Amino acid sequence: MVKKQILKIAAIGLLFMSTAGFLFFQQSTLVQEEKQLIIGTWVVDDDANYKIKFESNGTCYKYYTGEPTQEFTYSINSEFAPNGSEHTFLKLIAVSSDVYDPGKAVEYAINSLGDDKMTLETIHPKVGYTHFTKQ
Repeated sequence: MVKKQILKIAAIGLLFMSTAGFLFFQQSTLVQEEKQLIIGTWVVDDDANYKIKFESNGTCYKYYTGEPTQEFTYSINSEFAPNGSEHTFLKLIAVSSDVYDPGKAVEYAINSLGDDKMTLETIHPKVGYTHFTKQ
């Protein structure tokens, strides 16, 4: 009798933990959408020589005047503000770069991301916005 109760409690506990773990590690719908939308080549609106290309394998390349100058891996994640709104972030980690040491992380807030327009917000060292159009 006691063994059955222990097994029942253990089964319920395991079910609860696996459900909680699944929900915790599920990515939001917004993150999933933005991971699809970001794939492609984006041109900086103020400088047509500067482009960034995001590939579906999590790699991106920055180009200047047609030549790749930097390679990064990238990820998109999100946080929820106290008011419940979700904010997404783009994290680049340098693989090869003439600006950043390998392994250096560069982060942007995704201010907007649509089918053909994107705005990334630089937070450090100062606030700035870069506007892109998809090629």
